Amino acid sequence: MSRSRMIRLQAFVTPEVDDRLDDLAEVMGMHKNEIVRVAIANYLFGMQESVNIVKGIAERDILKAEE
Repeated sequence: MSRSRMIRLQAFVTPEVDDRLDDLAEVMGMHKNEIVRVAIANYLFGMQESVNIVKGIAERDILKAEE
């Protein structure tokens, strides 16, 4: 997987979400796309951590069942 290649991603949001992104971008001094990029990265990291936790529990339970 090449990390240097950027892929364009489009998403449709409600006007309310767009307004909230505008407000947050102004307060944080960031562009909306930067906020969305960070939000997606944080979501994916959290999901991966959750998967790893569940996987660890399942592997532990399988090992206990085999004993």
